[in-house]
Amino acid sequence: MAMLSRDSEPLQRASRLHRRVPSGAERLWVALGASPDFVESVFGDLEEEFASRATHRGRLIARVWYVREAMRSAPYLLWSGVRYGTRQQRLRMAALLAGVMTLSVAIVLAIVLSDGPPARLVAGSSNAVVVNSERPIQLPMRVLDAAGRTLDSSRVVYEWVSGGSVSVSANGIVTCNERGDATVRALLNELSANVRVHCRPVRKVRGPWMLELVVGDAPTDIPFEALNVDGERETMLTGRLAVSDSSVATLQDQRLLARRSGSTSLKIRIGDEAGDMSVHVFEPALSPERMKPGQHLAIPVRLASGESQRWLLTPAHELYYIAIRPDRDGGTPPNVAIVGAQCTRGFDAHSFYCVAVNNTSVVVYNSPATGRGREQSGRLLVWRQPP
Repeated sequence: MAMLSRDSEPLQRASRLHRRVPSGAERLWVALGASPDFVESVFGDLEEEFASRATHRGRLIARVWYVREAMRSAPYLLWSGVRYGTRQQRLRMAALLAGVMTLSVAIVLAIVLSDGPPARLVAGSSNAVVVNSERPIQLPMRVLDAAGRTLDSSRVVYEWVSGGSVSVSANGIVTCNERGDATVRALLNELSANVRVHCRPVRKVRGPWMLELVVGDAPTDIPFEALNVDGERETMLTGRLAVSDSSVATLQDQRLLARRSGSTSLKIRIGDEAGDMSVHVFEPALSPERMKPGQHLAIPVRLASGESQRWLLTPAHELYYIAIRPDRDGGTPPNVAIVGAQCTRGFDAHSFYCVAVNNTSVVVYNSPATGRGREQSGRLLVWRQPP
């Protein structure tokens, strides 16, 4: 018995000298709380089988098998960490899993959202472009992949095909010399598209200096026109409309909608030309008396033949803008007169700019001579300008 005990000591010492060195994966699982004995058992078996398969089937097949089996073992190692790990180790595991999930989602999104090869060339609306500028402009070409995502269009080349009135460079710069139509071909690798270019140069944009809107009315058409190189009205237009203060009025399908009382401006740009309009929004009221500076009021009036209505204006150094307009249903509005004030004509015969003094009044009347016995209705617009 004593000899056996002495011989076993060097054997135990040799076993400790040849013990496996834990891999990085093993140390990670132990740090996450998995049982060290269980981790060593799993990876020891994997390494023994890997060595056997590498000898008989080759290292590549053995490595594929090793990765697959290691992934299949992961849930059991995770459960070991949940069961035996400390609170800190479980927190490490949760952080690792969150990082893996985030990375996986990012990879999937990158694959899903990645751009595909060019599939279509599209210019303007249905490959038709309206050019209202006399200066050279870049054709608005879009390169799309099969999913409809926009790709880089800088490699598209262009060539003139037919028609006239336009010159086109290889990189898509077109110049309209006169009114007319032409066809331009866009090319990118095996893709091609014919673009119809409508040359409609605009020399002038004009409209009323002032637009009047009333809160509660339907959206209003914008009264402007564009003149071509021959001084005639052009109807094929592309451009931009912009309202400086959208809290006062907003654009809806190229029409103006009043939102609140106040003043703003509308800019119209078509080709190289631009125009500005002053927009004033009036709010419905019953009387213009005791108005404050900056207020815009719209007073509805309905008068029988020979009837009139009068209001006193507060004396002020600021100008009053006063106008009589048809109501929503149109028709002929009554007449307006300002009594006891210094006034000048506005933009038409039914509008005035006035300085109100003591006893200045606004009179709206339905004259039997003009009304011919009929009722007349309209709206009295009054704007007391700010100081």
